[in-house]
Amino acid sequence: VAERTEKLARANESLHRSETYMADAQRLSHMGSWAFNVVTREIVHWSQEHLRIFGFDPKNGMPSFETLFQRIHPDDRANASEILERAIHDGTDYEQDFRIVLPDGTTKYMHATGHPVFNSSGDPVEFLGTVIDVTERKRVEEERQAHLWFLESMDRINRVIQGTNNLEQMMSDVLDAVLLIFNCDRSWLVYPCDPEAISWKVPMEHARSEFPGAFALGLDLPMDSEVATGFRTVRASGSPVRFGPEAEHGLPAETAKRFSIQSAIAMAVYPKGDQPYMLGLHQCSYPRVWKPEEERLFQEIGRRLEDALT
Repeated sequence: VAERTEKLARANESLHRSETYMADAQRLSHMGSWAFNVVTREIVHWSQEHLRIFGFDPKNGMPSFETLFQRIHPDDRANASEILERAIHDGTDYEQDFRIVLPDGTTKYMHATGHPVFNSSGDPVEFLGTVIDVTERKRVEEERQAHLWFLESMDRINRVIQGTNNLEQMMSDVLDAVLLIFNCDRSWLVYPCDPEAISWKVPMEHARSEFPGAFALGLDLPMDSEVATGFRTVRASGSPVRFGPEAEHGLPAETAKRFSIQSAIAMAVYPKGDQPYMLGLHQCSYPRVWKPEEERLFQEIGRRLEDALT
């Protein structure tokens, strides 16, 4: 009995050590493991790292399958469910990527795999799998892609500017390139960007056919108080100014209604020996929120255009 007890103690110690190594390996790799019963939809195993990834306290035990599913981002939930149900129905392995949202609002990116376990009749009775937190990897890749997009876009603008000595052709080509780079509905130049002027005009514009702007009118437009305020705001800023949803500044109501503007970004351009221009983009098809990397690229394009106009 003493010998058996000693062997059992050694076996338990070895098992505990293995479990500790496994837990440490999962923690270091940000990978959790799981298993659930296909018939009852009950979770039969969740590793501690899996619980931590999804924002659950391991001390509180395993949450329900429904509670887990509610942590998946609402926009990814239907697709995640469809992939899992198809794998259960077909008895096949699966892989999928989705986002989860923690109670504090933090969003994480997940890569999940699943594998069916069959009974003697060949029916899937359990699914085993892993979930890897790839948030950091995703962030690094997005930063790399954003940097590459910035370099490629600036190279495109430089080639456009150097491609002609005609001022109007250069402005037109730049606006055409900007429209495509930012995938927006309208790119334009206002001249002069002067809030004290009686009227304002759009001397150059590129727009999608369904969203013609002020350039299509070919007219000087009267300066009103809202437009003048917008001009002053842009002139006073050393960086691009965003107008619209989730922006500090609202859109000029009458102009927005007249030209179907849902969001805009603009900056003042100061060529030497001339009055300032205003370079801008409009999004008309939806209320766009301009990203920081878009704002940075837009500012660099404005500075490059400023040099070219000079």
